Amino acid sequence: MLGLHSFLQGVCQMLTKLTKKNYRSCALVMAGTVVIATVAFNSNSFGGAGKNKSTTLRNVLTSDDSTDDEETDTEAKIQAGIQEVLATIGDSEEFSKNQNIMSKVMSYQETDENIVESTSETVPKIELSSQDYKALLRIVEAEATGEDKKGKILVGNVIMNRVRSEEFPDTVEKVVFQRVGGHVQFSPTADGRYESVDISDETKEAIKDILNGVDYSQGALFFSARDKADPSNMSWFDTNLKWLFEYGGHEFYTVK
Repeated sequence: MLGLHSFLQGVCQMLTKLTKKNYRSCALVMAGTVVIATVAFNSNSFGGAGKNKSTTLRNVLTSDDSTDDEETDTEAKIQAGIQEVLATIGDSEEFSKNQNIMSKVMSYQETDENIVESTSETVPKIELSSQDYKALLRIVEAEATGEDKKGKILVGNVIMNRVRSEEFPDTVEKVVFQRVGGHVQFSPTADGRYESVDISDETKEAIKDILNGVDYSQGALFFSARDKADPSNMSWFDTNLKWLFEYGGHEFYTVK
C-alpha cells in the first residue's frame, strides 16, 4: 500500500496545477481521487473489513452490482482507472501550456474590469435652498414655455453656469433678478410671466435632471430667442458674444 500512497500524492500534486480550462478532465480526476482516498484511508480494512465496504468501493468503480472481488483485483481496477484518467488529461507539458494561457486570459479580464471601474464617474449633485429651487423652477418654466425637456434643461443650465461664474451673482434668485444698467437679464421677471406660470411636471423633471448634473450647455452663459428679441439686442449678442449652438427656440452664447 506504500506504492498506492505515493501514487495518491502524485495525483494531488497534479490536481493543484489544473486550471479552469481543464474542468472536463477535473471531473474524471475527482472521481479517481475519491476512489484513491477511500482506499488510502481504509487500507487496513481490505483483509477483513466486511462485505459492505468492499461492495461500496466496487460500486464507485463499476455500474453493475457485482459480489465480493479479490483485493488484488480491486487494486488493479483502481490503478487502471486512474491511469485512464491521467491519460485523458495529457502530460505535464500540456498542463503548463494550458496554465500559462489561462493566466493570461485571467490577467486580461482583470485589466478590463479595472478599465471599466476607472472610467465610471459619479456626477456630483447640486444642492439648492428652497428659495433658489423655486426661482429655478419659475424662470425655466417662463423662459422655456413650449420647449421640450432638453430645451428646459438648457435654460436651467445657463442659470446654473451663471451661479458658478465669478462674473455673475452666486445664487439662483440673484441671477434671475439681476439688473445691468437698469435692464433685467430675463424678460419674464419684468413682464409678469415669472409670477404667473404654472409649473409643469416636465419642468420639475428637467430641474431634477439639472440638479443631478445633466448639462447640455457647453458652458453657455447667455441665450436668446432671435425671432422674439429686439433686433438691437441681437446685434449686441452677435457682436460681443461667441455663438455656440441653437436648440428649439433659443440660440446659446458664451463670452469670447
